[in-house]
Amino acid sequence: MFLFPTMDDWFALLRRYETNPRPRGKLLKGYGQMACRAFIEDRFGATGKETRILEMGHGFAPDVMVAFQDKHDVWGVDDDQGKKYFNHIDWSARYQTHIVSQCPSVTLRRGLVGSAERVADLPEGYFDLIFSISIVEEVPEPVLAAIVAHAARLLKPGGWLIGTHDTRQDMIPERIEKYLRYHRDNGLCIDGAPCADDIFVDWRYAVVEHPDVVMLAYMHNQPFETRKYRGHFTTLFTAAQKRES
Repeated sequence: MFLFPTMDDWFALLRRYETNPRPRGKLLKGYGQMACRAFIEDRFGATGKETRILEMGHGFAPDVMVAFQDKHDVWGVDDDQGKKYFNHIDWSARYQTHIVSQCPSVTLRRGLVGSAERVADLPEGYFDLIFSISIVEEVPEPVLAAIVAHAARLLKPGGWLIGTHDTRQDMIPERIEKYLRYHRDNGLCIDGAPCADDIFVDWRYAVVEHPDVVMLAYMHNQPFETRKYRGHFTTLFTAAQKRES
């Protein structure tokens, strides 16, 4: 599956999961949570604890893990990466409050998928599904390649790697073409994935992040006094299946 979601796609998921929706910020993260949740429910809804699911890079958002922790064998992996936007907080204390206390049935691991410095204690060939939500866009291409390769090793044959990759117009098609290539190179098949020349977003209808979130959160590394808007962010949802052999 390869999808640049429209606002109609977002709204269809919102109707599925919220009975009294209200406007909110961080639209892309919310879409990713709902899209991953829907894929898991639709693909594994009839299974139980024999289904093994891993969220990588959950940060302080336990929503999807909480939704499935009592039904499936759910794992989560993340670690403090020293991000500037976390400088003012105690990362470990917040992790305890927002993740550990909310996920009593989740197997939690500290570490980073694809990292040689913060090695995650995770079994290879174990998981039926691995997902991430709006995190892989934050890393440079060599790290992205390492994340996809490691995730592929963690999956069972036939398992799924799904999630969202946020992207700006000026990142298309080069960044997305490489993202797709990293999947192909590791035996992960995305049905409907286009060739580089056909990667296209219809910005009239695309789900886009609120510009104030982009300016105040996404662009936090740029000096406040000279900060200039670099363009709208949308997201890409992909679902890739590991080849059986």
